[in-house]
Amino acid sequence: MEILTYIIITCISSLGLLAGVIVGRCARDELRDARRFFPVMQAILAGVIFAIVIGSRIEQYSLPFSVIAACIVSFASFRLPYPVAWYALFALLLSVASQTVHLPTIAGLIFLHGLAQGSTEKSWKAVLPIMVAFISVAIAAALV
Repeated sequence: MEILTYIIITCISSLGLLAGVIVGRCARDELRDARRFFPVMQAILAGVIFAIVIGSRIEQYSLPFSVIAACIVSFASFRLPYPVAWYALFALLLSVASQTVHLPTIAGLIFLHGLAQGSTEKSWKAVLPIMVAFISVAIAAALV
């Protein structure tokens, strides 16, 4: 894959965090109710991202292994509340997915995860370190 295309996809998928901040500022009343469901949605999305990447890389026994891995990652997402660590993991998974046809799907799911994460943050200054970590790890993983 072209490195420029990969960098553009990485930047677009990280923009979900900024879009979430904008949505959070525009819809504050609706956000109070949605905050209960965002952690569940983020856990499900993290599990689906992990399952798609693992399932595309391991061809034999991919479905059972992917389902088990998705359940473990979804459960772990409730235990690891550090978004920088999750986005560093997503960047590594995005670089692994760049060698498969699932790259647009993974990038879209990361965007949706960022939309939920960004809407729970107070300002764009809170999501900027997450975006920088995601983009830098993704580009470094692609260059290696």
